[in-house]
Amino acid sequence: MNGSILVLAALFEISLTGTNANLLDPLSTPLHAITKPDSSTTTGPLSFSNITNFFNTVSLFKYTGSLTTPPCTDGVIFLVANTFLPISPKAFLEFKSVLKFNARYVQNAPGEKNLIEVAAGQLPK
Repeated sequence: MNGSILVLAALFEISLTGTNANLLDPLSTPLHAITKPDSSTTTGPLSFSNITNFFNTVSLFKYTGSLTTPPCTDGVIFLVANTFLPISPKAFLEFKSVLKFNARYVQNAPGEKNLIEVAAGQLPK
């Protein structure tokens, strides 16, 4: 069914004065227990009141697209906050140590060659 999946997204920005919106703090300590793929841990109680308040008070960009991983469902509604959430450098590094690189590569402007194609064309033959 079209529109049956919603993605609510916020982007983080590294900030020396960032508070992590108090959302990430309870997750920082348990991260140290995740030392290899397929390991897991538990957290204490998580409060979503700060993140709920954030999404209730900022403007959102809306678009319809598809998931970027299989099954690549289309008709997904994306709501993206127009304001960054602050994250401290320490918290960023803690999450990066577990998540590694977890993003799509930057794409060229519409109509230009895909960056992967451009890079592949520069490989020695």
